[in-house]
Amino acid sequence: RDPYDVPPAERTRLVFRQHAGLARHLLHGLIERGFDVANLGGFEPRGNPARGVSHMVSNLVPEVDPELQIPLVCVFVNEYYPPLPSAARCARLGEAIADVLRDRSERVAIYASGGLSHYPGMYNAGWIDQPLDRWILERLQRNDVAALEHLFTFDSDTLRSGTGEVRAWISVAAAMGRPATVVDYVPAHCTQTGCGFVYWPAA
Repeated sequence: RDPYDVPPAERTRLVFRQHAGLARHLLHGLIERGFDVANLGGFEPRGNPARGVSHMVSNLVPEVDPELQIPLVCVFVNEYYPPLPSAARCARLGEAIADVLRDRSERVAIYASGGLSHYPGMYNAGWIDQPLDRWILERLQRNDVAALEHLFTFDSDTLRSGTGEVRAWISVAAAMGRPATVVDYVPAHCTQTGCGFVYWPAA
């Protein structure tokens, strides 16, 4: 069955821990660095209530932390709806996040989820732009954030829809500031998405 047809009460409920103190620290630090971020004291998804929080959280976090013991601070970036942030602005956001977190005593992991190329709801849904995906992964391996900043500087159907989620990858790449290791790339036609798996070795 399609999980979205299952009443919320019958579905598995995931409860994620939050780190309110770190969230406030990040909020104030980003504002001081010129980012007009908003704060959500609560999160109540609109639309279909069975969908819950974004799949960027609900799909990935249980894989990384099955016991859901690691507290989260979710940073949502507009990746779909105009006006959209430029890739350069996303890179500056990543650098600012790293700068804000630098004086914290906790060990903090930063992750991005989404993309690579996919086009839900568009005429080209199901097509995967493998050359674009591989180019992005190569830039991450080279720590070439400057090249990634040129994405989205022009309008193209290949950069719309779900491919806009690459903005989150750019933010994390800029925050890490060093070459990434590409684990795998799968042009997954069953999910109609170019799936990349990348990590940044500890400094």
